[in-house]
Amino acid sequence: MVDNIHEYRHLNEITENADLKLTSWTPPGPMSLKYVQTEKQVRGMIGPIGSGKTTTMLIGEAFCAIRAPKCEDGVRRYSFLCTRDSYRQLYKTAIPSWQDYFPPTVGEWNGGQDRPAEHRLKMVDDFGPIELYGQFGAIPDTSIRDWLDGFQVTSIIMNAANSHPEDVYNYGVQRIDRWPPKRMLAKGYSNEAHIGFDMNKTDVDEWPYEQFVLNHDAEMMEILDFPSGTDPNAENAQNLPDDYYKNIMRALKAKPWMIDILIHNKWGASRSGLPVYEDYSDEKHLADQPLEAIPGLELCIGLDAGTSTGGRPSAVFFQVVAPFRVRVLDELYLGRCGPNRFADALLAKLDEPHLRPAAQNIRAWCDPSAFYGHDEESDEETWIEIVESKLDIDIEEPESNELEGFRLETVRMLLNSFEGGYWMLELSPRCRILRKGFNSGYRYKMTENRHGIKEDPKPDKNDASHPHDALQHGVTGYFGRSLIVNAGRSRIGSAKATGAVQLTSPDFDIFS
Repeated sequence: MVDNIHEYRHLNEITENADLKLTSWTPPGPMSLKYVQTEKQVRGMIGPIGSGKTTTMLIGEAFCAIRAPKCEDGVRRYSFLCTRDSYRQLYKTAIPSWQDYFPPTVGEWNGGQDRPAEHRLKMVDDFGPIELYGQFGAIPDTSIRDWLDGFQVTSIIMNAANSHPEDVYNYGVQRIDRWPPKRMLAKGYSNEAHIGFDMNKTDVDEWPYEQFVLNHDAEMMEILDFPSGTDPNAENAQNLPDDYYKNIMRALKAKPWMIDILIHNKWGASRSGLPVYEDYSDEKHLADQPLEAIPGLELCIGLDAGTSTGGRPSAVFFQVVAPFRVRVLDELYLGRCGPNRFADALLAKLDEPHLRPAAQNIRAWCDPSAFYGHDEESDEETWIEIVESKLDIDIEEPESNELEGFRLETVRMLLNSFEGGYWMLELSPRCRILRKGFNSGYRYKMTENRHGIKEDPKPDKNDASHPHDALQHGVTGYFGRSLIVNAGRSRIGSAKATGAVQLTSPDFDIFS
């Protein structure tokens, strides 16, 4: 029994003094509801501006306090740290959102501009007393590890995680679940400790993409990817002014990269470069589970040597389900390496369980330029010959190395084509570099000078580009020009409903 229960104010009384009432809070949408209901250790919301993310994240901490397990003395105790890149931003965003529901006149509030803040609340509801301790701090210029060592909290939430150094996450996950100590909890109970965050999407080269997308762990993470602000199912649309997004888009029409990030919730669109494949979408093209090779179908390999003599070679493994649905199963990219090492890695990859069932029936295509440059006088083997020898197959040459009108257009046609309930390009989660490339890592480089911003006519050569070259060589080798030539005949049927191209028609021939 709590001796000082008179110090605890009823939750309803606290909310009566607030501008907004916790007890009548309505989730801005289904994604926000999932966030406050999840029990995952890492939970986050990634979405457009104005979608209610920050308020939802803070409300989630109050709900966690209400759901907290009782300590031995019957009190539910919960503590969180809310971080931001600067105090100026903290006092513009997270703190006002918190004070809408828990005003500084309630409980013990300490804080002010340019310094940390804390809020201690003693509340009681129908299930007993609650002690909620919220702390708000800006990331220091000094050691983040040393700074976080000073906190004993249940959870840490990162407001605008894309503005945080990665160390806030790396060391923060080590500081959660510190309050209340386990010895204070009733036997058999545990804290709902977590790292939470909200953010807009960033360039795919930034750490949140690597950590929360490419390294996503479904067992411990709930990462909620919001729809575009212009989507009919947009979060929080009912609480925004009329034409909110339309007016922002009008004001930013000279900066489409900002519109893509802030409104359409797209990865990677930035001033460092525009994505080659703007029509790619994880939601449409990424498989829910890692793909397995289908026995009995050819296992196709697209290869890129890097240069005619090798350099940064890559391989992409795919199968084509009749007549033209491409299932991309895996990729191989080691960075700079020679043909012998690369070929050995290819053999090892083909022996992995997800490829092995089809590894006895292989076809492969490589960059046409890799077939030239053999020095007959020295009688040295070329890159192609070394790899062919190791694989014991003849590597084929696509009919053309034309980039914009052939290679890129063939992949774009697959991305935009829909048939029988499937998009014609399906990407396995194993393809981390290809996925990063589709989400703008493979991009047209932008250069800025006193005359403005100029877009290079060819995609930037980087780590993401090499597997994409391999994919292009593979699918153009398999299909030739058939997809491009025949697609114009087939913009019927499901295209009307989906905005996609339906490739089948009575006179369609993939080998014409």
